[in-house]
Amino acid sequence: MFTILAEETNNYARQQIRRIMAGRDQIEQIEHYSHRQHARLGSWKDINAADIKIFIAHLLIMSSVRKPALHNYWSTTTLSRTPFFGTYLSRNKFQDILWNLHVADTTNNPPPGSPNHDPLAKVRPLLTMCQNNFRLRYTPSEFLSVDESTLGFKGRVKFLQFNPNKPNKFHIKLFMVSEHKTGYMCGFSVYTGKVANELVAENAVTTEDCSVTTKTVMGLLQKTRLLDHYRSVYFDNWFNSPQLLEQMYLRRTLGAGTVRINRKGLPKAVTQMKLKKKGETVYRRKGYLLCLKWFDKREVTMLSSIHHAVEAQVKTNYLGQPVVKPVIIDDYNKKMNSVDHSDHMLSTYETLKSIKWYRKLLLHLLNMVVLNSFILNRKYGTKKMSHSSYREFIANYLITTSLQDATCTKKKPPQPIDNTETRLHGKHFITKFDALPNSKRKAPARRCKVCNFTKEQMVHYGYEPIFVPVKYSSYGCTVCTNVTLCITPCFEFFHSEINYRKKGLENRLKDLV
Repeated sequence: MFTILAEETNNYARQQIRRIMAGRDQIEQIEHYSHRQHARLGSWKDINAADIKIFIAHLLIMSSVRKPALHNYWSTTTLSRTPFFGTYLSRNKFQDILWNLHVADTTNNPPPGSPNHDPLAKVRPLLTMCQNNFRLRYTPSEFLSVDESTLGFKGRVKFLQFNPNKPNKFHIKLFMVSEHKTGYMCGFSVYTGKVANELVAENAVTTEDCSVTTKTVMGLLQKTRLLDHYRSVYFDNWFNSPQLLEQMYLRRTLGAGTVRINRKGLPKAVTQMKLKKKGETVYRRKGYLLCLKWFDKREVTMLSSIHHAVEAQVKTNYLGQPVVKPVIIDDYNKKMNSVDHSDHMLSTYETLKSIKWYRKLLLHLLNMVVLNSFILNRKYGTKKMSHSSYREFIANYLITTSLQDATCTKKKPPQPIDNTETRLHGKHFITKFDALPNSKRKAPARRCKVCNFTKEQMVHYGYEPIFVPVKYSSYGCTVCTNVTLCITPCFEFFHSEINYRKKGLENRLKDLV
């Protein structure tokens, strides 16, 4: 998949270059309004799988280190600098990869409305890989839960959903089945707005007149190969119905959950009865189906093919008195929250925002891969780690194993250049830089770090923007690597002033006057 990501990203970047520059000579290209907007594409260099690994390592660290904007990760100021960013991948190269990130070529995808049109073609290879590997790499236990998962998104896409009761009102909806104990995501499918979506698998249901919710659950369980193994599945009232439990029972699978009282097939003795006293319960059974209504703070209706009409003590209150509930209620509360738990962990480490739906979904799929691998490591791994430590471990592994083969990264990381404690209190000595290879100059002339300013930087320090000639130097410091400094007075300012830039600007303006 790393190779596919690299190849398709390169292909998309080349397509963009051809599209922007098609039919124009060099003068027209420079004068065209989109030249400045797409100027970086002109210097695009192809990437490989190693570059993609380092790019994903940066995404993993970004999910743990939160900053308000993308460019802030590469900030060099003392207060907000994060040394990791800029060590292996420059900001511009990271943005170039992010803007052109693709996993599939959709030029052959039929237009919308065609019979063979795939609305998820832009992420289909990664989507299929995740669905297959989630199913094959782990065999879940007996208890599962099926629920909706939401990916917050406010951009433009045809299958965008709106639900004011969800934390993310505008979202891309996923149907997900997870294991109860670990929260492992066994399978999922993206809702694309079709009547039965893409979830209806062959032989999943025995009758064609089943409702959409029944086909959704049966198709999802069929795709993840979880039917016919006597597992117990929990779901909420959006999915649950007598029809669904009957179809599941025919496939040797049991189910339970809350149910809406207007579902067809529920007993009238339960739906029409009004309960007023706390703890009051009414049961009705038909064959293997048990229907229950229980009153706590409000009426709760349940439907199950797993449980019996039994009540049990679940805990004691603050007075030490026993709290008695139906067993079906207690089991539902304990075993239904696995999808919500997975959603919480995914949202905690959500990566970058994007206005492109396929990029948002692609990054979300990568996040799901990391979460599932973390759950497996927590269950089977010899080295137990927290979620954040595990992400750092994966990022470090991706970098160390691919740095040698990368084409657009820095092979030798530079040392920090703005360590205030070392800069102000260490021992520093002037040194002359060696000449660059194949250069006629005796020593390389570089811009001094202290006394060169742009007009925007002068405005930032409160001065009128004027033109300041660039000053070059061939000298620096033996301790502060990669720092070019004028011998006088910039060397002194850099190692004695906290705000050496402002001091250098004042001195420079004094010389100009």
